[in-house]
Amino acid sequence: MFFDWIIQILVERLLQVPPRISRQGDVLVAETPWLTHILCLGSGSRKVLVDPARKTVTLRKRVAWFVLTQQVYHFDQILNLIADYQDWSLSHLSWSGAYRDRGVFTVELRLTTGERILLFRFYTQGDFVNDGIFPDMMYWGDFVEASVSKADNYTHSEAYARVVAGLIGVRVYAD
Repeated sequence: MFFDWIIQILVERLLQVPPRISRQGDVLVAETPWLTHILCLGSGSRKVLVDPARKTVTLRKRVAWFVLTQQVYHFDQILNLIADYQDWSLSHLSWSGAYRDRGVFTVELRLTTGERILLFRFYTQGDFVNDGIFPDMMYWGDFVEASVSKADNYTHSEAYARVVAGLIGVRVYAD
């Protein structure tokens, strides 16, 4: 039982790895972290470069090991940034009304054409929620597990969106 609990926490932590964000000169770089490269055996990756000097956002993607794409968006093509959250909780499958809050935060560009371009996803394992008829103390183990393994990818995604929007000179909108 104890080892199952430890393994579950480790796996949840591995899936919550945010992109690696750094500054290279005056360029903001966000890229798929090495741990994710290992987990997907290098089959997919993403790198986003925001270059204020050239006034461009460059998106490089690798899909299925050999397919490399690069798209360049000029700042004047970008209308705003979208910071969004999608609830991936399986609350509808819970007969007791108790579930673990799970979801994904996304940061996207909205172009002047209306097209939306995904920059990055930030996966999160949130709080334990009890909307059922049973008292909270019946789920004390689930509350402890959620507290230990909870990630703060909301903060990471919000900070990333604000920095990118500041460099481009646009506003961030929630969708």
